[in-house]
Amino acid sequence: MKIPIVKIKKSVLLPAIAVLGLFFASCNKEIPQPIPIDHPPVNNNEAMTIGEMIATDPDFTIFKAAATRVGMLTQLSDPSKVFTIFLPDDLAFAAFGIPSAAVIAALPITSVGGIVSYAIVPGEQFPSSDIANSFPNVQLPTAITLGPLLGAIPLQLSTFPSTRTSGGFWDNNIPVKTRDLKFKNGVVHVVSKVVA
Repeated sequence: MKIPIVKIKKSVLLPAIAVLGLFFASCNKEIPQPIPIDHPPVNNNEAMTIGEMIATDPDFTIFKAAATRVGMLTQLSDPSKVFTIFLPDDLAFAAFGIPSAAVIAALPITSVGGIVSYAIVPGEQFPSSDIANSFPNVQLPTAITLGPLLGAIPLQLSTFPSTRTSGGFWDNNIPVKTRDLKFKNGVVHVVSKVVA
């Protein structure tokens, strides 16, 4: 039995070899290394912690008194911890009905603790660019807890930042007047009223 030999014309063979050669050559290219995007900070405060800023900035004397009273200013000064804070300045406290640090000193410590803890999202940094502009709003757990749920799990209250309307930024429908202040241990958004 004879096996037929198939003859391939050179005019078909050479282009096929060239195409295969190009195919295999294109598969051997090195993949380019990704270049990380280094976003510059909005401010130049990355040398100080949030607590250090609050302790020295004259616009935050009422929050400083409140955070000091409940022992939170020390934690906010710890560079090994990370926070996002929706921080009310003195004008925001006045709009909320607390015009001075003396009023903070007269309030029950549990009320002061609630005001401070609800402003703080511990453990993560959330710049405004991380807040989606879709519904529903983002839910961020705050530092305030309301005792154990079912006797075992502490119930953590949440805050709800939003960027949905015309490029604005809110937390629980309170306008943020200065966003994305970057510090060594987190990010601060200055709000126009105390978030409650």
